[in-house]
Amino acid sequence: MRLFVKEVAAALLLAFAGANALAQDVSELKVAKPGSPEAKRLSDLRDLAKAGLIPVHQLGGGPAADDGVPAPVPTAFGMHLVPHAKAKSEMLRFQQRFASALAKQDTPTAARVAHFAWLPYIDHVRQIGWAGSVENTIAQPDGSVIVTVRVSPRLTSPTVKTLVLDYVKEVYLVSEGNIHLLNTDAANAKPHLQVFPVH
Repeated sequence: MRLFVKEVAAALLLAFAGANALAQDVSELKVAKPGSPEAKRLSDLRDLAKAGLIPVHQLGGGPAADDGVPAPVPTAFGMHLVPHAKAKSEMLRFQQRFASALAKQDTPTAARVAHFAWLPYIDHVRQIGWAGSVENTIAQPDGSVIVTVRVSPRLTSPTVKTLVLDYVKEVYLVSEGNIHLLNTDAANAKPHLQVFPVH
């Protein structure tokens, strides 16, 4: 897994160095402008992650929950994450590998679980995992990549529609073979999306 991060990072650096064909294929990739407030914010987050002050996903393992203890997860749970609809070439391959790695080891944080506590688990409705999509990727000068994903619960029922409009956004840092959870908006309730079942 570390190898693929280095390969992708090298490809991304080539794209920004002037490989026009590849640059067109990663049109969804954004780079924080050096010296900008966003670059400073991301640099601070990277430093916190590397110092161990932010929960870390080890590839092949799960992240810590908010209190440092992995949240219990039924064996049926898992993450089904899809790449951005416009991702192509190297960026598509990166997002596919990121999605696969996260799916194998996703343990929802207590904040994500709490965000969806409003869901009424009525008869014949059960959660079977999490579904999400990549919303954004930002290449960093050190070869790491910031990935923003949108996540909702996956529900199943033989009697009602199980579409969930509510979601959380989670921001990850992919660096040197590790996936760090940097941030989430799970603490922000979205009352206008708290509708279930959706008719």
